Amino acid sequence: MNQKTTQPFTNSSTCPSCGRTQMGKFCADCGEKRIEAQDWSLWHFGKTFWAGITNFDSQFVRSFWFLLFFPGWLTQKYWQGERVQYLKPIQVFLACNVIFFFFFPMISVFYASVDEMITGYKDPSNYNYSFYDFEKNLVQKAQKLKIAPNQLAQKIQVLANTTSKIWMFVLLPLWAIGVYAIFWRKNPYYVAHLAFVLHCFAFYLLLYTVYFEAIFRLVREAYVSDYEIMAMYLLYLGYIIGAVRRVYGLNIWKSTVYGFLSLVIYVFIFLWYRQAVTILCLEWI
Repeated sequence: MNQKTTQPFTNSSTCPSCGRTQMGKFCADCGEKRIEAQDWSLWHFGKTFWAGITNFDSQFVRSFWFLLFFPGWLTQKYWQGERVQYLKPIQVFLACNVIFFFFFPMISVFYASVDEMITGYKDPSNYNYSFYDFEKNLVQKAQKLKIAPNQLAQKIQVLANTTSKIWMFVLLPLWAIGVYAIFWRKNPYYVAHLAFVLHCFAFYLLLYTVYFEAIFRLVREAYVSDYEIMAMYLLYLGYIIGAVRRVYGLNIWKSTVYGFLSLVIYVFIFLWYRQAVTILCLEWI
């Protein structure tokens, strides 16, 4: 049975996307461009290809410049409706994720290691304190699966490394709820605060990448001390304070207080998230 050949759509007054009639050069409803004969030329195809590359290039460079050196700028412009020149918040977040996990593909930042879970249950003074007896449940699960506990622990580590990256889309909306609870009077829309969180977290990933790459490669340290981690979080706190001041229009003192509170909410959710990922990986494996 012969199939009808698809014919190139050209020079019609009806929009091919939404069906609107009396279409001009661009559709007034959906923005679709009317196809003309010159659009099928190799020259036009080349120009479109080049424009696509350079436009993304300029958006990428501009977005990352302001993300790194002007806290809150991207969120402010997003709120004000100036969105064409910059990457969208989710695009910035995804790009920073790619960069981060390229340098640290197996790092346990976003999940608690098995050793951390066991230590956290036994030592109440540990920052990673847990009410969940991970060691007991690990042994029971290993017996059920008829494998050694250390083999199961290795499987959990691998699974948690993958899962923690996927479930990050749960971590950030939760943080955004906390930020919304603080600043809802400044902007009643939850998504506006989610954009703020995405930009701040994107910077966190870049800061982590640059900071620890410098320690591992320049200082040649194999172990990161608590003081070095604290120093990084102080840098991050300064960034959040600057972002809060620019986006929410607060003075320096209120920005410091609310910026610190925003970071505390993030750290609390972050520590909970790390443990939840590892516990669920044990339960579901």
